[in-house]
Amino acid sequence: MNGHTRGGASRRLHWILLGIGFGLAFSSITYAGDDQCNATVTTKDMVDCYNAQLDEAEATLVQAQKHIESLLPRNGRRAFEAATRKWGEFREANCKSISLVYEGGSMQAIVFYSCKARMTKDRLEELHLAFENELHPK
Repeated sequence: MNGHTRGGASRRLHWILLGIGFGLAFSSITYAGDDQCNATVTTKDMVDCYNAQLDEAEATLVQAQKHIESLLPRNGRRAFEAATRKWGEFREANCKSISLVYEGGSMQAIVFYSCKARMTKDRLEELHLAFENELHPK
C-alpha cells in the first residue's frame, strides 16, 4: 500500500471516529444515575430505555470496528478481531458481576443494561484514542 492510499484511509478513519466521538459526546448513552432513563416510570420502561441505548451504541461500535478492520493488514485484523471478542466477553462478565448485587431484584436488569451501554460508549472512545496517533503522526 502506498503512502497516498494509507493517508487517505487514515483521514477517512479520522473523520469517522471524530464523528462517532462527537455523536457520543451528545448522545444519551450513559448509565444508571444520570440520564433520561431515570425519568421513566416503570422498571420495564427503564430496562427498555437502556436496551435502546445499548442497541444504538452497539450499532455504532460495529460500524467503527468494521472500518478499523478494513484499514488493518491481515494479521492486524485477526488480532483486532480477537481483542474485540475478548472485550465483548469481558463486558458481559463485568456487567453481570456488577448487576448481581441486585440479584432477583428489579434493579438487576437496569444495572446490567446500563453498564453494557456505558462500557460500549467507553470502548468507542478508547478506539478513537487508540487510532488517534496513527491519524496524527508527529
